[in-house]
Amino acid sequence: MKYDIHSIMSYEIFLLGQYQIVTKGLFYVNGSYFIYCPDITETTLAIDGSKIHEWFRLHKIMGTLIFLVSEIPESSVQIDDQIKQLTSPGTGYLLTRADVGYELKLLIPKIYPDYEILDSMPITVSFLEEVSEDGFSNLRKIFQAAKFQVEINFVNSKMPHVSKPEKESIFRNIQTYRDLKNKLSPVLNKAWEEEEDTWLDKRQKIINASPKEFGPYRPVSLQKRLFRCLIDCSSGFSENIRNYLTMYDQICLVAPHSEYMNQTLVALGLSKKELLELHKLGKLQLLFPKSIDYYDQNFVLELLETKKENVHLSRTVTTMTIMEMKKRNPLLFPPLSIQEKQVLLGAIDKSVPVLTKNKRFADAIRKTISETGNMWIRLPNAMNQQDSIVLSSYGTINLMGPIFELNENRDLKLEFMTAIPAVEMAASTGSVLVPTTVHGYDTTNVSSLIADLYSGTPRADWVLHNKNFTNFTAENILAVSANLPVIELATTFDSVEIQRFRDLVLNISKHQKTHEDVSETVEAYNHFVRQYEKNKNNLSAWNIKGFVIGLIGKAMPGVPMASWLINHALKHIIKISGNAPELIKIVETIEAELQGGIPDAVLLSKMRDKVKKKM
Repeated sequence: MKYDIHSIMSYEIFLLGQYQIVTKGLFYVNGSYFIYCPDITETTLAIDGSKIHEWFRLHKIMGTLIFLVSEIPESSVQIDDQIKQLTSPGTGYLLTRADVGYELKLLIPKIYPDYEILDSMPITVSFLEEVSEDGFSNLRKIFQAAKFQVEINFVNSKMPHVSKPEKESIFRNIQTYRDLKNKLSPVLNKAWEEEEDTWLDKRQKIINASPKEFGPYRPVSLQKRLFRCLIDCSSGFSENIRNYLTMYDQICLVAPHSEYMNQTLVALGLSKKELLELHKLGKLQLLFPKSIDYYDQNFVLELLETKKENVHLSRTVTTMTIMEMKKRNPLLFPPLSIQEKQVLLGAIDKSVPVLTKNKRFADAIRKTISETGNMWIRLPNAMNQQDSIVLSSYGTINLMGPIFELNENRDLKLEFMTAIPAVEMAASTGSVLVPTTVHGYDTTNVSSLIADLYSGTPRADWVLHNKNFTNFTAENILAVSANLPVIELATTFDSVEIQRFRDLVLNISKHQKTHEDVSETVEAYNHFVRQYEKNKNNLSAWNIKGFVIGLIGKAMPGVPMASWLINHALKHIIKISGNAPELIKIVETIEAELQGGIPDAVLLSKMRDKVKKKM
C-alpha cells in the first residue's frame, strides 16, 4: 500500500505543532486519513487560541484528505507502524516540484544522460539519449533503496528537446554536479562529483549516528590534535594573518565570495602567492561552506592542486557541523519516533507553569518548543539542499534565540545569523574562534555569548540574566602585528615555549585540568615573541578566553548546552510530570546518545587593541 506523503507530513505538522492534544494515532480508509484525538470537540483550542479544526485546515498541506476526529472511523486501520519507514531521514519531505527535481539530480547516477521532467501523474523522467531496460531497472532499485517518496516513471524521449532555463530558488541551493558539470574545469568537476557521492553515502548516517561517532565524519587532515584558530572571511574581515601565525599551528580560513577575494587578501596582509605557499606548508585549512560556483574558481583549483586534503567543500563542512551540533544539542535529531517527540514537547509545555510564573519567560520557552517541532520537520530537507551557514537558522538559533531575546528585549537573529555559523565551524574543526568585523561591527560580544552557551553553562543553576560566563582569561599574550615576512613567521614559531603555550590552551578547551602555571607559560611564550620582534612598538596583546575553568588549579569543567538540557530541564520535567514511564524512557534514550565525554569548549581569541563598535 502506497500512502500519500503529504498527508503523512500533515500528520507530523499536527503532532509537533499541537503537542498539547492527546493523539492516539493515524487511521486510513478509502483514500482518506484521520487523526484520532479522543478528547477534542468543536470548541477545542489550538496553542495560538484559534479553534483546533480551523488551525489544522490552515496548516495541513493543501489538497490533502486528512481530518481530525474524536472517534475512529468504521473499517479504518491504524497505519502508524507502516509509515515509520516511509520517508528517508536524509531527505525529509519532498513537498514541491523543486524538491523532487533536486533529489532526482542527486540520485540519478552521473553516467546517465541528461533528462527532462514531464509534468504528469506519476512524474515522468524522460531521458534525452537512449537508456536500456537494464539501465531503467537499475534506476528503480536506486530509487527504491533511497525511499523516494513520489511515484515515478523512466522513459526515453521521443520528442526533440528544447532546453528551458530553471528558475532559481529564493534560497540558493547547493548546486548539484548535474547543474555545474558544464561550467567547471575537469579537476573541479571531479572534486564536486566526489563530494556529492560521499554525501549520498553519509546523509542518512549522520542523522542516525551517535554524537560519539564523530571521527569517521571529520576529514583526516583535521583529526590530528593541533592548536588551530578559525577566521570566518565569508561575512567579514579580520586582522593581519601574521598575528595568528605566531600563536597557532594551523589557521582555518572560511573562504569569501569571489567578489570579496581581493579585499580579504588585503585585510589578511597577504598576496595570493603567499596564501598558496602557506597552504602548501600545511599552515592552512580552507573551508568552502557554500556551493563551489560561489567562489573564485581559479583559487579553488590552485588549492586543490597544491594540497587537496586541506580543502573542505560544502557537503564536508555540513557533515562536520551537523555532527558537532548533535553533541551540543540533544534535541537536534533525537532517536525518537514522531509520537515520542510529541510526548516530549507536550511534557515540556505542561511543566512551564511550574517552572516559572513569569509570563514573558513562559512565552519564550513555548516559542522554543514550537521552533523545535518545526525544526524536526524541516531540517532534514534543508540539510540536503542548503549549505551549513543557512542550516544554522534551523538549529542553534531556534534553541538559543527566544531565551536571549527575552533578556535583550530585541530580535537578535541578524547578529546570530552572522556569528552562529562561525561558532559551529570553529567547534567542528576544533578551533579557537577569531571574531571578525562585519560592516563596521565587531562580532566579539555576540560570538562570545554564543560560544559560552555552545560550550557549557555553570554547574550552579543557570541564571539567564548573568550572561558574562567567561571563567578563564589569559591576557597580555604578545603577538607581532607588523608586516614581517609571512613565510618566515610561519616556519619560525615552533619552539618549545610556543608548543607549551599551545598545549596549555588546548588542554583548557578539552575541559582538562592543567598543572602548568598559566603565568609562567604565557611569560615564556612572550619572551620568545619579544626576541623575534625587535621593534617593541609592533607588539600587540591578545585575550584568549573560554568558558571552561573557574580558577586555575581547581578543576571545574563546564556543563555543555546538551548536558544542561538533560540535567536541568528534561529531568526536572520528568519530576513535574509525575515520573511517567514513557517520558523517563524518552529522556534516557536522549541521554544515552550523549555518553562519551563533554564536547570541547569553543574559545575566543581577539586582539585587545582592535576592538571596535560592538554588536
